[in-house]
This record gives sequence, structure tokens and C-alpha cells, in this order.
Amino acid sequence: MSDIVSTVPWCCGERNCPSQWHKSTYWCYDDGTYSCDRYTYGYHENVQQADMPSPEEEVNAWKGYACYVLETGTDPLYEYNVKHTRSVKESYYAQVKRSIAGPRLVLLRRGRIEVPLDEIPQHVLDWLNIPSPSPTASRPLFLMGMDWSHFIECPEVHVWKNDNGIAAVRFSLNRKIPRSPAAVATDLRKAAQRHLSTN
Repeated sequence: MSDIVSTVPWCCGERNCPSQWHKSTYWCYDDGTYSCDRYTYGYHENVQQADMPSPEEEVNAWKGYACYVLETGTDPLYEYNVKHTRSVKESYYAQVKRSIAGPRLVLLRRGRIEVPLDEIPQHVLDWLNIPSPSPTASRPLFLMGMDWSHFIECPEVHVWKNDNGIAAVRFSLNRKIPRSPAAVATDLRKAAQRHLSTN
């Protein structure tokens, strides 16, 4: 049997290291031996009991890491539970035209802003069931998997110019997008401050 006795953050200070911070885990075994996983990667080296950090040293090491987070607004060890994304609701309006090859997208607007057909976000293409267009070639955007008669029967579709083979559809998509770095940094600093205030 084995168990983790302590986990200690430490800063390597190496210029070419992107994270700068790492975690060492110290292990104790039933036979009275000890080991250290210096980077918490699963590579253990034997250590002596005297090399094991004391509870006070572990607490102080985490305080040092909290001070770093408080100063920089970054959390390279991902220790603090803050939100990195936020939910948004996007409303779209599309015009689809009847064609021999199937329903073809001819216009897309997000709110009142028209979206160029060669700049449609992937999640919108997925909802419309349109294959991703080639980045090097311009081609019509066809809705796959249904013909015109099935398309205009969809509850989201409003046929407003059926005589010309044009239908309109309004739809909303909920998705998560990254929060601004400044907002994340603010929450990280608050979390680090709470850590320092309670330890």
C-alpha cells in the first residue's frame, strides 16, 4: 500500500519553461520507504524521511503559490476553480432557396448583421447541416440530408416566398465562449486572496 503524504508547488525559474510552476507529490509506503514524484508525472525517485516536507512547509509553499496567482492573475497549476467560459445566446435569420441540388443557403444574418457566406462559424454550419466549405474554393452551401419539401415542413421554417422558392428560418443557438482574460484574472486574484485570508 502507498499513499500521498503531501503535495508541494514549486517554481523552477527556468526561462524556457512556459508554466514556471510544478507540483511535487511525496509518497509513503507500508515498508517504511518514501518517494517523490518531482513533476507529478508518475516518475518516482526514492527519498529519505528527512527529505519529506513538513506540514508547515507544505502550507507555506501553497501560500507562495497563492501570492504568485494574486500578483499575476494566472493559475498555471489550475488549482483555483474559476469560470473560463460564459454562456451566450446567438439569434440567426437565414434565407434558403430551392434548387435542383437541394435547399441552398443564400443569406445569413446574426441579429441585424449579415454574415458573409464564406465566414459562417462552424457551429452554425453544423446546425444547418451544411458541410464545411473548402478554404480555397467558393461553392454553394447546400443543406444536406433533406429535400425542399421536408425542409419547409420544419417547425422553425417560415415560407414567405414559396412562389420564388425562398424560405426563411429563424433559430437561436446557446453555446459557451471564452471569458476575457481580464475577467478570469480578476476571479483568480479573488480566489487567491481568499486562500491567503483563510490560511
